Amino acid sequence: MPKPHIILQVLSVASMSLLTVEKLSDFSPLFFMKVLQALVGGMFMQMYVCGFNQICDIELDKVNKPSLPLAAGELSIKTAITVSALSAIMSLSIGWIVGSPALFWGFVGWFVVGTAYSANVVSVIRKLTCVNDLVIGFLVVDVLELPWLRWKRFPFTAAFYMLIARALVVPIGYYLHMQKSMHGGSALLSRPILFAVGMLSAFSVSTIFFKDIPDIEGDRMHGIKSLAIKLGEKRVS
Repeated sequence: MPKPHIILQVLSVASMSLLTVEKLSDFSPLFFMKVLQALVGGMFMQMYVCGFNQICDIELDKVNKPSLPLAAGELSIKTAITVSALSAIMSLSIGWIVGSPALFWGFVGWFVVGTAYSANVVSVIRKLTCVNDLVIGFLVVDVLELPWLRWKRFPFTAAFYMLIARALVVPIGYYLHMQKSMHGGSALLSRPILFAVGMLSAFSVSTIFFKDIPDIEGDRMHGIKSLAIKLGEKRVS
């Protein structure tokens, strides 16, 4: 069965692409090729964001989601790091190779906020056993453990991530990629895309109220101050 985030990714690309259609003849081979570029690149970046989040949350997921591969010990952390890193590289490479600034910078923005949302490198370093991995880890820990990262710890920054990633950077990047590719000229934000962004913003921010309810126990143990913890499960739901 397809994962929810995969379904949402497909719907996001499809809906933003359809907003650029002006006439029936726009449904051309070029249209579907550009949709495929956005879809494949987005899938790879989604794999990175999800993978990096699970890498940073192994101990937390042992409580909240013990069936996940890393939490269950079915997948090694070194393999997970490799797959996540390659996924990010593939996504950014697709955005660069197809020559679409909107798509490339959309993926860059997604990479940045997705990393900031989850970053918890100390947890990762504790799991690494290779000396080289440890050396690399300690070189980056001072950067990735800065206090303004790991946005998921606080309701405001978690909501900010949802807003930026799901309502602004990603959908607008898809839209501008399709509009520029199909119609050329200056890429403009039309009224339909502004309406869509408004709806996505409301939906994304409201999601933050409900998504952490199943994770209250593990979040409380690991210092994640989600809204579900601050307000209580009954008040949030």
